[in-house]
Amino acid sequence: MSFMLLTIIFSLPCQVILIIGPHVLPIDYSTVIIYLIFVILELIFGIRAIRKVIKRQAAVYYLRNSTAKIISHEVKIKSSKEIEDELFTKFPNM
Repeated sequence: MSFMLLTIIFSLPCQVILIIGPHVLPIDYSTVIIYLIFVILELIFGIRAIRKVIKRQAAVYYLRNSTAKIISHEVKIKSSKEIEDELFTKFPNM
């Protein structure tokens, strides 16, 4: 997430200044267009990846809290590996 913010906040204004500036070469337009395509793709794939991570971590959190067993005042909490194995068997596309 921070990489995306740094890319947008610092790099995009530099690209705009490069295009608006007084000494613009024809190659500047093409490089800025390619750069903007990469930034748009970065945003699309970055948002998809962040959503996937949030879904997975929320599922692990809720599964861990729902599967805690109380036996004679002892709480048995599954390890992360056990939860991930259980998640992958229930939701193979995750």
